Amino acid sequence: PVLKLAIPVIVRKGASTTTASISDIQPIVQNEQVEELHFSLHRQGNFSLYGNVELYEKNGEQLGSRIGFIRGIALYTPTLKRLVKVRLSQAASLTGKEYLLRFTEDEKFGGSNVIEQTITF
Repeated sequence: PVLKLAIPVIVRKGASTTTASISDIQPIVQNEQVEELHFSLHRQGNFSLYGNVELYEKNGEQLGSRIGFIRGIALYTPTLKRLVKVRLSQAASLTGKEYLLRFTEDEKFGGSNVIEQTITF
């Protein structure tokens, strides 16, 4: 058998002009409970994005428990948009509650973007 392996190598040169945004947030409902949250992550600028996504319950200005998390979301150049699927730690009814969706770019890979969006279903 012939085994081939591809390892992406990212070289960053110069200052970053990369920004990110979140849109098209959709809860995925099965049996009247939300099991996943899907959204689009957008990239603009000269570098790729690499980071983590978290979903928190919100109580006024206070953050509650984290109900969703995914590590290692990448959006490489030249791609400008990616569908992200966050599985909730436990299926729940999200109706009438407020949540914070956060994408945090990993600083050890040269990123500094933190995108937060408050959502209510």
